[in-house]
Amino acid sequence: MTGDASEPDIKTFCDDEDGYLDWVRRNRDGGWVINAGRRFAPSDGLMLHRATCYHITKHGNHTTTGYIKVCSTDREDLVARVRRKAGAEPRPCRICVR
Repeated sequence: MTGDASEPDIKTFCDDEDGYLDWVRRNRDGGWVINAGRRFAPSDGLMLHRATCYHITKHGNHTTTGYIKVCSTDREDLVARVRRKAGAEPRPCRICVR
């Protein structure tokens, strides 16, 4: 799952820890992250986080061992893409999304 011309602000990270952590650092003031399993299916626990959330930055293996991160600075576009691609609404993180 990668960005395309119609969604230039959406970036997917898979097996790219350095790229993901760099994106999070550069977008702390308005970035949004969907944490998902690699199948990107409703059963994969799709969860929406702010880029500042420690749940998606604290530990290693962010984009490895079965997980991907789909990131954007536009929350609405990101959630709409998840709805289209996965057929499900991402759950908001209870810690960082209110």
